[in-house]
Amino acid sequence: MLFQLSKIYIPVCLALGELVLSPEYPAEQIWNVLRRNCFANRVFDSLSAAMTQAVYSLTQIASDKLSMKRLSNWPWINAILKS
Repeated sequence: MLFQLSKIYIPVCLALGELVLSPEYPAEQIWNVLRRNCFANRVFDSLSAAMTQAVYSLTQIASDKLSMKRLSNWPWINAILKS
């Protein structure tokens, strides 16, 4: 079944955009590093402890400029930034 966008009512407060679910989406890459390196095989006593670990780990990841560039410097992003 095909959907016809012209017949769908979209409220003013909503906007349609492309849903990016790709391994080349930088947030996915950063999340994979965070899960693999900072949360794998860990149990936390509380949500607060997990959030503290997340903040600490994201700060560490963000401070490594070369790794951040490797994770997020994709050709399609560069093309958008240069346009």
